Amino acid sequence: EQSSCGGAEMRCPRGSVTNDVSSKVIVVGLQDEGGSNGSTSGGVTRGADIPISAAYPTLTPPPRKATALKGSEEAGFVSSDLVFEDKTSPTLSGTHVDGDVPPPIKSDEIVVEGFPASSEDGTGGTPPNKVDFAHGMKSGSVEQHEENWDDVSGPFLGNWSRQIVKHYYYILLALIATCLAMSIFVMYGPPDERCTPGATSGQMTVCDQTPYDWSLPYGNASLFKDAYLNAIESVEDEFKTLTGGTTGEVAERSATAGDFSITWIFQHEDGSDSTIFTPKKVQAMCKAEAVVTQHPLWKYYCPLAADGTCAGQMLSAVSRFYPTSQDRVDCALLSQAVIDARGAALVSNLLTSTNGFFVNEGTVEGGYTNATRSMLQLGQPLKGFTGEEDAKDDQRLVYRLFAKGFKCGSGGKVKLHDGSKFKGFEVAGPCEGKPEGHEVVGVEQKVFDHYSMEGFPASGQFQGSLRSPYFTMPLIELEGESTLKSRFYSGLFQQLEFDRVVNGDLNFAILSVATVFCYIYFHTRSAAIATASMFHIVISLPVGYFFYFNVFQYHYYSQMHILTIFLALGIGADSVFVYVDAWKESGKMHTIRTNAGRLHFSLNRTAQSCFNTTFTTVMSFVATCLTPIMPIHAFAVFAAIVMSVNYLLVISYTPCVVYIYHLHVGDKGGCCCFCNGASQTCRWQEHSEQDTIEAREADPAYKCLCYSKGERNLPKPVVISEESAVRRTESQDERESLETLLSRMGKVEHFMYNRFAPFLCGKVPNAPFYKKPVACGVILFFFGYFAFMISSAAQLTPPKTEELWFPEGHMHNSDFFKRLSDGWKGTADNQYLRASITMGVESMQRPHYNWFFPGRERGAVEWDPSFDLSKAEQQAFFISACDAVQQHDCGG
Repeated sequence: EQSSCGGAEMRCPRGSVTNDVSSKVIVVGLQDEGGSNGSTSGGVTRGADIPISAAYPTLTPPPRKATALKGSEEAGFVSSDLVFEDKTSPTLSGTHVDGDVPPPIKSDEIVVEGFPASSEDGTGGTPPNKVDFAHGMKSGSVEQHEENWDDVSGPFLGNWSRQIVKHYYYILLALIATCLAMSIFVMYGPPDERCTPGATSGQMTVCDQTPYDWSLPYGNASLFKDAYLNAIESVEDEFKTLTGGTTGEVAERSATAGDFSITWIFQHEDGSDSTIFTPKKVQAMCKAEAVVTQHPLWKYYCPLAADGTCAGQMLSAVSRFYPTSQDRVDCALLSQAVIDARGAALVSNLLTSTNGFFVNEGTVEGGYTNATRSMLQLGQPLKGFTGEEDAKDDQRLVYRLFAKGFKCGSGGKVKLHDGSKFKGFEVAGPCEGKPEGHEVVGVEQKVFDHYSMEGFPASGQFQGSLRSPYFTMPLIELEGESTLKSRFYSGLFQQLEFDRVVNGDLNFAILSVATVFCYIYFHTRSAAIATASMFHIVISLPVGYFFYFNVFQYHYYSQMHILTIFLALGIGADSVFVYVDAWKESGKMHTIRTNAGRLHFSLNRTAQSCFNTTFTTVMSFVATCLTPIMPIHAFAVFAAIVMSVNYLLVISYTPCVVYIYHLHVGDKGGCCCFCNGASQTCRWQEHSEQDTIEAREADPAYKCLCYSKGERNLPKPVVISEESAVRRTESQDERESLETLLSRMGKVEHFMYNRFAPFLCGKVPNAPFYKKPVACGVILFFFGYFAFMISSAAQLTPPKTEELWFPEGHMHNSDFFKRLSDGWKGTADNQYLRASITMGVESMQRPHYNWFFPGRERGAVEWDPSFDLSKAEQQAFFISACDAVQQHDCGG
């Protein structure tokens, strides 16, 4: 057929439209195998409802928008395959060049052959003023509210969609390479030794904890304490000179380190009210302490006597029954007479000696105790250090070696880190003559072995991470006597237990990752998208840490930061669901004809929806940054950065992944290289659009591996010629009807539409609020709940007891810590707490203090120049202050 413009092909000059009613309109349709063209009397339908461009790869599909024409009242619809309101297909113009878009064709300029001047019954009529394209209802004037998503000329999202369609492989590979490069740099880049002394590589390393981490560094309590300690340290040598003491360095291990002592509580397992000091029970106590005192590292940590040997342990109950060191090695069974005599001495002089440390609070003079405690103290300062405060972080790490153990280095040496004052153990140390890598077992593990306490896993790097050995209560069964219940504690052991808890939480984090992966797979029905999504969620942590550490210069990383993985999993998975659902929906929208349009629509919905959720989450962490508690502040900054990175990856990485999946797998029910697409059930759309076919032809991977399969599945073209007007058919009405939209809904959508929404908002549309009792009730309930929470928050008070870190089944539970310090006749040193008053200090200066490393550079005092004890009035004030303290009533 020839058009009125002449020629064998439809190549009309741009903007020309035929007015010759004798000419014929050429309709190119697609015919299913064995199907019909779909012709009807008085109109033409498209064969199999497949776009015109699907038969010819050279045609670019136009925007699929319906246009209302002036004419018959009944015939008010023209197929979008013939009339294009926004733009015509560039290939239909003989004068078209790339980038030259023909002007729009107005609906009143179009005359279609056979279009009747009257209604179907020939009686005439008036043209419709408005067509409701969803239901065919007519009212008002012609309006177009549909946004043209195929127009990707926008400044950001539209342009970004166009770039993804053109360069999806390059963009995806660039994003993956950038993220991996940042992650590798974080894992192996130069660390900050102030965070982890001795670390040589790896920025994302948990910093060593200090007692100052959770303190308020600029609060008066912290400043006053630092001022006092620094003042004492500054004048220590002068003070010792005035009082006749020695100046200079403190002798090695001449004092005790109370924070690292090991304490036992021994009691009857059945709680019987009888003496705890029996021959067999005392022997069992001795053997328990011998595990520590006979450890090969004990001689490097015990307090030293004047002759250089390990000094006696004054707070050890065992030493009261086994007075010599050799006795405590043999742990021989003592006679009842010896036990009675030495036990009687232990429960005497309870108020004037340290004996009160060993007996219950209710023990009377000369009576007995049914429980006791025993303490082994470690010495300080260690070799190579001048005092307790000298390189305190380093000393803590050396003490940790005693509890945890270590592996020997080359030459039998033990190295802490470069620059450390610890130069290894002396000659004949634990690694002497041992090969490199030889493991020296720590004292904690030795105690576990003594009591047969085993965790899960039983050994290895993650030993006890799933079940701690401390969930096994150490009990010693004694023949003829009640079972001895032993519990032990040390600050060193507790820190190691914290490490085990963190490792266990990491295992649960891995389980969370696996759970989220399974749910993403369930939602998307794609293992490829689930895997790619988990990559972007997990990689957001090291990428966020790259900016956290190197850009924002936050060098503090704690166990709390690890919790960010749960935030990333929740928000990241939700963002993926939003994008995938939007992409699926775009495939069912007949107004979107190109892949770029689908990307534009999906990106627009995801960018807006996810921005709202991400922005509110990020701002909540920004508000948390106002806290003066450093670990919480650092965690909030890190979480805010990770959430921002996660959002950027959702609108850049995820569209590339989904688009590649669409090209290769999306409508074939499986990998195109391993299945026959014609026999598979489609997943995300019913057939390949022409735009997708052309994209596959241009895709190098698809063309190389899968093009032959895609080519043989192309539908066959058929040419239909018809002289009557194109009308809206019943099938098209049905396709656009509400019933059809409902048929596309899933079970959840059906429930929300048919059940939940009517229940919540009533069955009458646009009804006043008083006819929606359920909705009003829900609103009132949440207002009441909000008021209740505000009232509860206003009544919050600081905790009055120590924080409980472990559950009740754990050895270090609330009962143990309470029993460790309360219910005894005397304290550890049988003295009251010391309160100190410092005079002559004007302020505390911290010029080099770093908030993120609170254990370092805590500053120096600035003396008050007006303070002068040589003046009579200041001496009088000093004496009156001392008198006031002495006369103060301590309340019992």
